[in-house]
Amino acid sequence: MSINFQQLIDLKDGNKTELTHAVTQTAMEWLLNNGFSLVVPEVPYGDSSYIADLMGWCEPNATERLKLHLCSEAFNRTLQKRHQEEHNIVYDRMIKENPKLRGANGYYKAMREVTITGETLSNLMGDVVIANVEVKTSRSDFTKDRHAKFASRYCTMDAIAYPNGMIKQEEIPAGWLGIETSKDGKRVYRIRAGNFTPYRMDDKTTALYLVRIFLRFKYWCDYKAQSQGLVFNTDARGKL
Repeated sequence: MSINFQQLIDLKDGNKTELTHAVTQTAMEWLLNNGFSLVVPEVPYGDSSYIADLMGWCEPNATERLKLHLCSEAFNRTLQKRHQEEHNIVYDRMIKENPKLRGANGYYKAMREVTITGETLSNLMGDVVIANVEVKTSRSDFTKDRHAKFASRYCTMDAIAYPNGMIKQEEIPAGWLGIETSKDGKRVYRIRAGNFTPYRMDDKTTALYLVRIFLRFKYWCDYKAQSQGLVFNTDARGKL
């Protein structure tokens, strides 16, 4: 069974308003349009006492890093230059050890070998971005969490999605990104990045959140499949 990520949002929670569903779907579309490979709703984070309205992961390229406000243009150029220098050092070393790797095909073969055999867990996790999005559509709900949930950082990119006019710029939590939608929640109005700073997650937490994202995605897929026509045969006593 194939499933579109956005279909997961169609599993309407009766406790949520239509506006909440609209803002959630708009935030999901924004993440997917900016390089995220997988975005799913209702994922536990922190010590599992909190549930993210949306959580996703990606390995952004240079353009996506800028769109996600993970770095400045100057820093991005510096980062690309450093990566190229590191690649050149590794390639030169491997050429000396094995001259047959010389040439374009040899370069990519060398890089694949380094990625598979030479990278540490820290390096592998270094480019992974985990996003946590909290959706707020009422002042009371936002105020309730303002000094608890929003007082800490949890993921590389913590964001709050809300309809236009509900939260002032200065009220966006320190370090968090603001995804401000139109008043009906159906499109992105603007991104508030003035208070945002990326958060460096440790490798253990990154790996834990990746597992939670994939497990939650499997749950939603199984739930969707079963809710669309999976019937259990029972006898008169209700037993399978």
